[in-house]
Amino acid sequence: MSRATTSYPCSVGADKLIIITAGLAISTFVFSYTYSIAEKQISYPLFFLSSAINQRPASTVASLLLSPAMCILPCIGAVRHHQVQASKYDNPKVNTWVMIGTILCAIGGHGVASIPYGDYMNPHLFFAGQFFSFGCFVAIAQVFIDRSGKIETNIKACEKVRFYSTLLGAFLLCVMGGLGCYFSFFGELSDEILFFFALVEITFVFQIILVYLSMIPEFRNYSFKFCVVENERRSSEINNAI
Repeated sequence: MSRATTSYPCSVGADKLIIITAGLAISTFVFSYTYSIAEKQISYPLFFLSSAINQRPASTVASLLLSPAMCILPCIGAVRHHQVQASKYDNPKVNTWVMIGTILCAIGGHGVASIPYGDYMNPHLFFAGQFFSFGCFVAIAQVFIDRSGKIETNIKACEKVRFYSTLLGAFLLCVMGGLGCYFSFFGELSDEILFFFALVEITFVFQIILVYLSMIPEFRNYSFKFCVVENERRSSEINNAI
């Protein structure tokens, strides 16, 4: 049997992946809101993220910064998946669904950044709903995994941050869903309610970020490695192929 060979190894601290992802996301929000408000591209009460990244250059910056952040998100999910898989947690299906949910959440965030609201409203709203719903699902599932008490790498303080942050996130998602249903039926909302809706959306996004930031202390002994691997092959299989 031939040995497996690797090339171009690149290792990144798992905690640094979270910091990079959060930094890219927050930078997107800060630039988009600052520029859009300064240039009067958005105004009271429409302080939604979708409005802030709707026009250039904010939409370009969103694609430039937010999309890479969403690409890194599944890598963070993979580290967390490994932690749970290597523990005594006895429900692998939940762990698998959390990983799938993380990937779907990342795709939703990428869609939001890539498709401006003003150009394609329905696809943008679809991806926004995907990002919000799967982001909340992953947070809730993580809390259930935490509550099992079987994840040896967990830190109690971090668990508490995830728990209370997820409670807030679930409540905010229900609020956004209720306001969305009200708008669908009645077709209009007052300026005060629209402004409140925008604040709820912004808070929810930062709640998702906080869930991942809570994992930084638990990720410090882990690294995510990128490398090219040549799989082991039996000499007989090679001969048969020839």
